[in-house]
Amino acid sequence: QADLTPGSKKASQRLEKLKGICEKAGIRIPPNVYKGAQTEEARCHNVEVLLEKHGLNRHSDPSEIRAVKEQIQKEKDLEGIDLSNIVSGGRRSRAA
Repeated sequence: QADLTPGSKKASQRLEKLKGICEKAGIRIPPNVYKGAQTEEARCHNVEVLLEKHGLNRHSDPSEIRAVKEQIQKEKDLEGIDLSNIVSGGRRSRAA
């Protein structure tokens, strides 16, 4: 089903580069990105849209990618914390 025209090879290489950026940034690519796209070009477009949601593009430098990765990791870490369990006051000191 994949066509072997020179344009599709270029799109395939571009898709691999975009997927590499997503991997480095810790962005998970959901299956629906591939599901609706019939061509490599459409898949590239969908992955680029996903990157743009995180403030990246295919020309992003490593420092931008690292910053997004740290932000995503922080969101994942805070996701499991129940804020209602945080005690706001300090402890009383005990007299010995």
